[in-house]
Amino acid sequence: MKHVFAFGVLGALVACGGHGVTSSPRTTPSSTGAARQREVASPRVCLGKRRILEALGNKELATAAARPSDRVELEPARPRGVAPAIEHAYGVAAPATVLIKTRDGMGSGVIIDARRGLVLTNHHVIDDLLGEDLTIHVTLELGKTLPAGRVVASDTKLEGVVVKTDAVKDLAIVKIIDPPKQLAQAQISEFDPRVGETVMSIGNAGIGLTWAAKVCNVSKIGDATRETSMLEVGDCTRDDPTATEDDRRRHREQCQARKEEIKRNVEQSPQALSVQTTCSVNGGDSGGPLVNAWGEIVGLNQSVRFGANTLAFHVHVAEIRELVKDVPDTAVAVIPDPFCESGAEVTVEDFDGDGVFDATSAAKSMAFEGGQVRPQGVFLFDLDEDSTKGMTADRPFDPEVALVLERDDAFAFYDTDGDGELDVMLRDDQADGTPERAYRIAHGQAKPDRSLLSKKTLDPSLVPGGSLQRFGAVAVGLGHSKLTTRDAIAAADTPRVPDFARSFGDEGYAQDSDGDGTVETIYARQNAGMAVLFDVRSKVLGGLKSGDAAAPALKTGQLHPQYVYFDKPAGAWALYDTDADGNFDLALFSKRPQQIDGNDRFSVNTSYATHAFAIASGKPPVAIKDPVGRSLSRPDLFRDAAVKKAFLQGPTGRSDQRGGFPDPLEGATGQSEPWHLVALDHDRQVLEQTSRLGHVVVVDLDRDTKKLATRTPSELAKPGELDAELAIVRDVEAGWFYYDTDRDGAYDTVLYTRDFAAGQIDNAFKLDPTGEKVTVLAMTGPAFRPELVKASGKAREKLTAIVDSMKASIASTKGK
Repeated sequence: MKHVFAFGVLGALVACGGHGVTSSPRTTPSSTGAARQREVASPRVCLGKRRILEALGNKELATAAARPSDRVELEPARPRGVAPAIEHAYGVAAPATVLIKTRDGMGSGVIIDARRGLVLTNHHVIDDLLGEDLTIHVTLELGKTLPAGRVVASDTKLEGVVVKTDAVKDLAIVKIIDPPKQLAQAQISEFDPRVGETVMSIGNAGIGLTWAAKVCNVSKIGDATRETSMLEVGDCTRDDPTATEDDRRRHREQCQARKEEIKRNVEQSPQALSVQTTCSVNGGDSGGPLVNAWGEIVGLNQSVRFGANTLAFHVHVAEIRELVKDVPDTAVAVIPDPFCESGAEVTVEDFDGDGVFDATSAAKSMAFEGGQVRPQGVFLFDLDEDSTKGMTADRPFDPEVALVLERDDAFAFYDTDGDGELDVMLRDDQADGTPERAYRIAHGQAKPDRSLLSKKTLDPSLVPGGSLQRFGAVAVGLGHSKLTTRDAIAAADTPRVPDFARSFGDEGYAQDSDGDGTVETIYARQNAGMAVLFDVRSKVLGGLKSGDAAAPALKTGQLHPQYVYFDKPAGAWALYDTDADGNFDLALFSKRPQQIDGNDRFSVNTSYATHAFAIASGKPPVAIKDPVGRSLSRPDLFRDAAVKKAFLQGPTGRSDQRGGFPDPLEGATGQSEPWHLVALDHDRQVLEQTSRLGHVVVVDLDRDTKKLATRTPSELAKPGELDAELAIVRDVEAGWFYYDTDRDGAYDTVLYTRDFAAGQIDNAFKLDPTGEKVTVLAMTGPAFRPELVKASGKAREKLTAIVDSMKASIASTKGK
């Protein structure tokens, strides 16, 4: 599993790759002399648990789970001789440096015990090599020293296993199986590095030569989670004496919000004492040693900050000293801990829409692989919704199911007996719903259980009394419907209206979208999605400036937006307060089709409502029909002219097209694919466009378009050029059928179907000539009605063949 803590500082830190441990003999203890301070390892804390408690609002327990202050150890001063030239260090440490093969490239390591064959490296170098038995097997390559003194690959490949690892501090120890004699070895320094000291980094950067050295200086030693310079941005206590009290308050709130955001991002880096240097380390250098002039290890290459190639970070030798105590001889099983994998950014959500918090989400990224979009991160699901009972600093949430999504992998954990402990783990290497490995977990040990391989990755049968609807809501909400059963997906088919206060979170930034000088919009990034909030009447938002952090305004609880938009893997929601009374009264949902082209769903159009609900305070939402099949963006729904005007100039920037229906001439799913002319009988009467996820045909049945047979498709595709009596738009699974029943040049009837393959009417509309007045019709049956436009028998036959072809093409877009 690839841990992202090595990549997280402000989006700018990236990892550099991908026991008898002796110390330096060069010092002599002194019985006299002043005492000196010595850095020691930072206490190991699971940051994810603290973030969950903070997200749940339990500040008391979150404080109890917070990391204690760093300690400083005092010991007698130890004199050292004159340091040798720094190039001496290469001859000592480079022969002990090894190249480590990873899944996607290579990293580095350094031999710290030749007799036992122990190799020190970063956890993130070896974590994607997790084997079936949950141990990590590693291939290493030794170097050899040439007469001229440089080290090159020796072609000697060795196998090793990870015998100790600490993902939080990004450290690991590999034990070479059957280590050869006369291995080189680097010493772990008893002396800490000093600011300004000349040091050397050695590693196997993927963009340069192997066993390369970079000479640089130590620029700082400290804790990146609390000492990063960006945490010092701005003095939140300093006020402008000429500013108004409101402006001073806004300054303090925004300053503190920026600091909190920076702190959360910084805390995604390893929780360990760090050495900052000016070494130009790069990908592949991870795990290589940082050594002093004597060639002793004072740190381990770990990460580099983007945009500043001379700013590198290394795990401090104090952390290494702590790790090398009591190193075992046998491989260690690495069982991921969903709580500690959660990282720095945690939100609490109501996944099944019943108004009760039931999930914590820590989305780390959105992975783009081969055109596919996959949410990445850790998601904990409290299916019986009892997490507020018995909450502790060590057990901040009570999930029955936990899901860890990392690149191609999905790890699903279960509490099968309801005792509060996760006792089953399924590993799904391709995140396709079929686990390749299954384990029973007890007392920190994992035992394979092949009987569990018949289960789905998210399987309701593993949780006694587990709700099918909630399992389906989990899978669909994450955009991974393949992970669970068809019954669970079917049970979650009807969406539940989200609670704005529980779903929006507290992240985002303010924006003056309509350009009137007053902020009315918040744009926010959510876990696995995004959100927009629009409140033209808010005094809270009115006190902000464009670009301000939105957290202070969101936390007041005083926002009463007229419009909120959420876009998530399951689909998009638009909530409306149409009468601007401070309460939502309408909810529109556009369900995103599941299992499209191997989970490539984020490219699917979610602009049109597949479901609609009337909302009244204190009452359950009521499904309604009128908005179904029409746009989610409906300025005409606002009764207040000022709200409507601001909305048109703000979040959407457009008005409805012909009653809120897609315009056939805008093309299949809005994509700019070429148009083609197809003959229905002897003339070219069908204008056709196809895309990977959509299909449009526009038909001139009576052939009264001027010069129809001689004009190009691009000429006819312009508005008003083709006098069509019939148009059909398929957008993945949904479809619209447009009819000009009176042949006056304008469509007057629109039939909508959510399921184009089935072809049955889900809503029907009558349009006036302007398209501004839309009336819902009580029609049922098939949506394809060529008789409405009086198509001839031969034309009807060919049109039926075209529609059948459009239905058949849906199967090619759906996942297996």
